[in-house]
Amino acid sequence: MKKVFAALVILTIPLIAKADMVWPALLFADRYALIAIPVGLLLEFFILKKYLPYSSMKSFWITFFMNLASTIIGGILIALAGLVWEVGPGILLYSYLSVGTFNPWTWIFTFVSAIAITTYIEYTFVRITTKLKKKELIKPLLLANLVSVAIAFVSLIFFPIQL
Repeated sequence: MKKVFAALVILTIPLIAKADMVWPALLFADRYALIAIPVGLLLEFFILKKYLPYSSMKSFWITFFMNLASTIIGGILIALAGLVWEVGPGILLYSYLSVGTFNPWTWIFTFVSAIAITTYIEYTFVRITTKLKKKELIKPLLLANLVSVAIAFVSLIFFPIQL
């Protein structure tokens, strides 16, 4: 398991380092990790506290590890979703509209896929670790992820990546 994790980390380092030349999903992944996660942690702590029958301390740790899993797995899956977009529908769109990689459609796809991926990971984490099937958690987690992903995207506008 340690070798698999180390290999995944090593594989993603060059991708994130070259994000400014590759595609928006990688450019976004780095920003999401640095800026939006603290906001997401706070929102999701209160969500879990409300919907789960646990103490504040246990809700905090579930929130922490849920977001750790979401950051590690989500960073990889968001980048992979961006790659799938680039070699699939993105290529068709680029040739049809005569646009490059950094176009509004790719940013919209990145935004929506980041929200969906992180929400799925977090809900699955809670479901597996607590053995509770609380479907009412999906919408609040979705909204919390929408807010944190939106913060990451807005940060790209106000604090653009310096090349």
